[in-house]
Amino acid sequence: MNEFGLVEPVKITTTLCEHEYDGPRKTVVVLGIGQGGTSLVGAVADALGFSFSDKHQFLYNFECWSRPRFSDNEEEFFSKIKQIDSRLELWGFKYHYVFRYPTQRFHDAITNPYYLVVTKDAVSVMQRRCQGEANMALESQSLQEVIHAQNRLWDWVRQLPPAPMLGISYQRAVLYPTEFVDAMIAFLRVDISPERRERAIRRISPAGGYLTQEETSK
Repeated sequence: MNEFGLVEPVKITTTLCEHEYDGPRKTVVVLGIGQGGTSLVGAVADALGFSFSDKHQFLYNFECWSRPRFSDNEEEFFSKIKQIDSRLELWGFKYHYVFRYPTQRFHDAITNPYYLVVTKDAVSVMQRRCQGEANMALESQSLQEVIHAQNRLWDWVRQLPPAPMLGISYQRAVLYPTEFVDAMIAFLRVDISPERRERAIRRISPAGGYLTQEETSK
């Protein structure tokens, strides 16, 4: 509520860069750190019609991104992107190790990228990573690692060429799922049915996190 007693709109997202592309092809790239809310954003994008998996995997990731060795092979990484990009008009992926690759090459490898940069407070990420480990030294070390990872990601993001980019607050997305989904629809400039919009909203769990396709269809 502002100084005039009026309820102000909830600010869940922030447009970090405005840019327009021609043509229907779009690729959603979800950026963030591990345990930082990227799966929730990927689940919503998936529900809005952007294919996020080959085999409906639980984490809304293409199979290749989850192989540890894969992230160390730059040529294989870009070859897989090219392969998927050539056969899908609307698709997306989340990947926590983008900083391993040159920003320009990464950007140029993707058709019409729409970047979704997910933020989550460092203490919450640390607590998620240290579940069941009530150890002050471990938590302190983990918190430092989380902050370092966040800084490294933003250093990489700042080097990206101009492209549509949306900053997303994970905490507020969970608290205000309807407003978050509507902000995603507006940013991605997609025409969807009321049913698909509702399905995307239901992907967000009131307790935090996201629900699978099977859970939302119950």
